[in-house]
Amino acid sequence: MTTDAGHAVLSDKMNSISLSPGPVNIGKDGTITQKGSAVGRLGVFSVADPKLLMKRGANLMSYPDLERNLTASTAELKNEALEQANCEPTTELAALMDTQRQLEANANMIRYQDQMLNRLVNDVAKIG
Repeated sequence: MTTDAGHAVLSDKMNSISLSPGPVNIGKDGTITQKGSAVGRLGVFSVADPKLLMKRGANLMSYPDLERNLTASTAELKNEALEQANCEPTTELAALMDTQRQLEANANMIRYQDQMLNRLVNDVAKIG
């Protein structure tokens, strides 16, 4: 069971995994051991068409016709690892600020050019 919402964790055989209170170890292949004995193996699956995955809220996903469309994945699991974002926020913020400055500079150049054309059309044309 997950600790946040009480949803079942599925085994590689699509059955619910039950654990007793206490420390749990999960191996790279998904094998769950508790108190020195194997309890089960996490179900890690791949789907044929990821576009068909549907969000069901929180971290839950569903896929049509699960029995026929899931295949065992060769993914490697990492015990006690924290998933991180694919980008560094400070680097992305600095890049965003640089882009904003470039946009402002371009907008200023367009404004100056517009003023020059306006002066050319209105002031220089009146002289002749």
